[in-house]
Amino acid sequence: LWFMQSRVANAIGAISTGGSITDYPLGAFYNPGAIAPGVDGNMWLLLESPHDDLIGKITTAGAFSTVPLSNGVKYQESPPKMVRGGDGNLWFRNRASIVRVTMTGTTTVFDTSQTGGNLQGDIAVGADGNVWYGDGNGATEYVASITTSGTTGMVTKYALPSGASGGYVRLGRGPDGNIWFVNDPFKVGKITPTGTITQFSLTSTDLSYPGPIGPGPDGNVWFGASQSKLAAMAPGNGTIVKEVQVACAIDSLEVENANLWFTELGCDLIGKYKP
Repeated sequence: LWFMQSRVANAIGAISTGGSITDYPLGAFYNPGAIAPGVDGNMWLLLESPHDDLIGKITTAGAFSTVPLSNGVKYQESPPKMVRGGDGNLWFRNRASIVRVTMTGTTTVFDTSQTGGNLQGDIAVGADGNVWYGDGNGATEYVASITTSGTTGMVTKYALPSGASGGYVRLGRGPDGNIWFVNDPFKVGKITPTGTITQFSLTSTDLSYPGPIGPGPDGNVWFGASQSKLAAMAPGNGTIVKEVQVACAIDSLEVENANLWFTELGCDLIGKYKP
């Protein structure tokens, strides 16, 4: 697994399933902002200033190179988010836009913000092949999808029930094919590909302010909570079926080799849990 890290400047890290960590230096002033796998088998990186007009590529052996972004595009978003779309291209959030970039650096920019300000939310690929993203920058918070074919990108927005996420919508694809989201400190929600929204209340204060969310290898939806908890929710009825205490608040969550892997914000740790 590859990860962003702060222990070593201008570098990214990889961790084996056994827990062995390798650092890969990128070179002076090459500051990685986000990472995602490409269809070519390499890992691709958004780069911060002064190289924000480039996209980086690193092979599994650690060879690093860059590709210029076309059309004057510069990566300018924080916190960074990038995914590999169902079309094989990379997609990332960039202030008021969603950007599609090919393996050769060709970009297409889709203006998607509801207010003209920065988008505030995660980005994920849905079961329908569309790219889904959250936007909490406005009086109404949204989860939206954008089609991946053509040059226009059809955007469909779904208004969320009022929440208090601080203007940031966390989301991820669930094991049931729906997009699961968080925009309320005491609820977890899901939205079907056609826009039907269901929310489940969190009765335990230990699970309040849920953060990163996604599918588990056991068929449940897993999410991190503010009280240093990792929790599993049954996707059918929203019942909490498992709570796991960890060292610190969870910042990211992935599945690999039937394990949940997560980074712990503030502890500089990577954790692994097998449901």
